[in-house]
Amino acid sequence: MSRTYKRKKPRVTYTVENVIQAVQDTKDGKLSQRRAALKYGVPKTVIQERTLSVKEEQDIEDCIIARAYFGYPCDRRELLNLVGEYVKTNMPSVKTQFADGTPG
Repeated sequence: MSRTYKRKKPRVTYTVENVIQAVQDTKDGKLSQRRAALKYGVPKTVIQERTLSVKEEQDIEDCIIARAYFGYPCDRRELLNLVGEYVKTNMPSVKTQFADGTPG
């Protein structure tokens, strides 16, 4: 007896260009994440995941590499705390989806 899988949700219908435009409008302050999600048809969580700029990601990466170079590599929990502290310190106006501001 074979089982037939029925998809619960429809396939993704948004484009990469829509994601880029939604994130850009959010970063520029033109739209909130919720309004950008509605306007461009992109899930809000996709926009939330892409709120760090390339420079901010590079700063976090440089910190991780420096810790490893000095003999203090990060485990998963330390990495999450590092990212949380970075966001709290450098981007206090950014509201995160996490209760204490730390991912995980």
